[in-house]
Amino acid sequence: MQNVVFTQLSIPEFREIIRQELARFFSDKANVVALSKTLQYDKETLDNDPIGSIQMSVRLYNILIDAKVTTVGQMRNIDKKTFLRIRNAGKKTWGELEGIVSRL
Repeated sequence: MQNVVFTQLSIPEFREIIRQELARFFSDKANVVALSKTLQYDKETLDNDPIGSIQMSVRLYNILIDAKVTTVGQMRNIDKKTFLRIRNAGKKTWGELEGIVSRL
């Protein structure tokens, strides 16, 4: 297995690594194809996941909760101007949010 710190991977990157590693154990191509389809990145499913499923700082999490942002999809759609108006939100926290969204 690759030496990777999983907490720094996006969900699609993690799924790809798992797919590659499991493919080594399957000799039947049909099983590998079925596994690949199962692990496909599904943006709609991810967008419905709660923000708690994504690793982030406590500050960012609390800011999003205060802004009533509860899903990853809502988190993706928040714009900088709106975000910076939220209490305790600043440029550093915005940078963290941008980094998280870019990895999804």
